[in-house]
Amino acid sequence: MRFIPMPTNARSYSRWIWPILALALALRLLTLLGAAPLDMYITDGGDRLWLLVNGLGLTANQVRGQITLVLHGQITILPFLNGSLPTPPLYLYIIGWLQRLFGPEMGIISIWLMQALMGMAVCWFGYRVGRKLHSQTAGLIAALVLAVHPEYVREAGTILTESTYIFFTFAGIWLYVEYIIQAEYPRWCMIALIGAVFGLATLTRAVLLLFPVGIGLHLLLISRGRWWRYALGLLLAYGLMIGMWTAHNWLLYGRFVIVSDQFTPALWRGAVTTDGAPADNDAQLAGTTPGDAAVEAISGDIGGYIALRIKELGGSYLVPAGSTTLGGESLRALVMNWLREDRSLEGLGRVFSGDDFWLKSLMYLFHFGGIILGLLGMVLARRNWQVMTVLAGFILYTTLVHSVLIAIPRYIFPTQMAFWMLASVPLAMLWERLWWRSSRV
Repeated sequence: MRFIPMPTNARSYSRWIWPILALALALRLLTLLGAAPLDMYITDGGDRLWLLVNGLGLTANQVRGQITLVLHGQITILPFLNGSLPTPPLYLYIIGWLQRLFGPEMGIISIWLMQALMGMAVCWFGYRVGRKLHSQTAGLIAALVLAVHPEYVREAGTILTESTYIFFTFAGIWLYVEYIIQAEYPRWCMIALIGAVFGLATLTRAVLLLFPVGIGLHLLLISRGRWWRYALGLLLAYGLMIGMWTAHNWLLYGRFVIVSDQFTPALWRGAVTTDGAPADNDAQLAGTTPGDAAVEAISGDIGGYIALRIKELGGSYLVPAGSTTLGGESLRALVMNWLREDRSLEGLGRVFSGDDFWLKSLMYLFHFGGIILGLLGMVLARRNWQVMTVLAGFILYTTLVHSVLIAIPRYIFPTQMAFWMLASVPLAMLWERLWWRSSRV
């Protein structure tokens, strides 16, 4: 079957995209039914409560203070310190203002609704990118898979940065693919918008910091150097967006920060096996800096460091992020234990009766299906390399960054969007071949 990219002037929409988007929103809303919003304020040792409280603190226009919460008849007092926030601020601002506008319970519900809408929007981005990458069929397949992807559906009900980061990152990728790559001459307003959107993504999660530089280089590559002014303009818009947070910290607190001050701590955490809760990490780093501790750990055992990075990164790709948040027995551990030690029907029954077996199995199916078919899609879409390399570049960039910095499954999870957009190519080719055969019968 021939590879036929979507023509650049194709602006029509398939009627099937609208029910797919409705399905995406409905599934995300259904996962929220029965959830208790106020339980989001109950700490479990993770990032959820920290984000909620510091979001409230950041929108209070106070350098330091405390938030008093009354939950289930109990009073909880939680401190915040805005003068030394370690993370980018955008998600904190968003969830902080939503809590202030609507109160604790409705604030959480509004965050969930926002993230459900963001998830639906990313299905639209997948549709448009899939069309440019291959065909209308590929676009619909990408949108449908992202609509029902079990990990991504459940993401709407979490209080973490993933939904917002994925939304802005793939909004930038969609705008770049849709309006720049195959344009005769890009429009400056679109160049500025793309730079600003990537800036919002970086202000959500600092790991994207250098990706727009890669987009600038991609602009030079596809234009054979003719669009260097557009590349500089995109990076200027991007720099101005992320520079606002730098200026905010410098003018108010005399603190120079480019998006986040957690790069060296993330480097140190990627070089040791003893990292843990923030308090434990602070105790281990007493009397030194994360940068110095990282250099000492790496230089003291370079071979061990490389082995650790390969193991940690590989492990993050081998486990779906959503399966780790379900809790209970690890499906991977149950299967490996059965293969190594049991191999009996009774043991297999224990695997099938494990905690959330079917949901975790579905997550593994989507996770590895996306990776395998996505890699195949890179090969099949090589003739349309201008679009393919943007998605493959995001996957490669994320992998390279976390080959140095700490890697956990949820940091790798955003690559699933790019993998499935690429995976739509072989699936579309298969569908079109089957359709062609059935039409001849």
